[in-house]
Amino acid sequence: MRIDLERVLNASNDCINSATRLKGLMRDLYPEEKREINVLLNVYDSGIPIIIMKKGSVDETEYYHYIKKILDDYAMEEDAITEALNEWIDALLGKGYSEGLYKYGIPRKKNYEATGYKILFECLSKSEQANEKLKTDFENYYMGELYYFGLYVDKDWNKAKKYYRRIIKDFFGCEYYWKACARLSTIYEPLDKEEFVKAVEQMNYVVRKHTKGLSEKEISILLGEY
Repeated sequence: MRIDLERVLNASNDCINSATRLKGLMRDLYPEEKREINVLLNVYDSGIPIIIMKKGSVDETEYYHYIKKILDDYAMEEDAITEALNEWIDALLGKGYSEGLYKYGIPRKKNYEATGYKILFECLSKSEQANEKLKTDFENYYMGELYYFGLYVDKDWNKAKKYYRRIIKDFFGCEYYWKACARLSTIYEPLDKEEFVKAVEQMNYVVRKHTKGLSEKEISILLGEY
């Protein structure tokens, strides 16, 4: 990028906490780079730079999640998002920090490249082995998706089910909770009636347990997030 984000951040001690100040500094220092400014500000608006700053690190799985989240939230090209996110990472964590992460770039939605899914599977497997289980809702969801669709690994709905059910058990209300519920419903639908009914009853029990005390409006808001 032609914008040196580290220079922008150093121009004002607290500008990262003010979108207005950050935008003004970028325009003052780089008045001709309107497109790059917009991309960097979109990444800033995602909230991810603040998370990175507070956490002080980024691992491969988080990097994948960050790019996918920005892709889902903003109508921008993946290359532009990746370049802007790398600029933020290097500005906050040190020059060159992103170089070890860039090779883990995510597979494009319209071009399911086996190499991209291979890298994702290896990253998630590494995390699972190190921690005995995947620690976040999005890690479990991505692993479930790999087995659900047979991406790089053999299609296996029993294995996919394990990861979706873990989200329902441990991550109620998180970003991927209702998506996991939707995936499980498609897995259980083809089963014989008795097993399907039993599975639905179990899911309803979990939902009732976690929505106890919530108003219908609050539950609707949670459902709306899906």
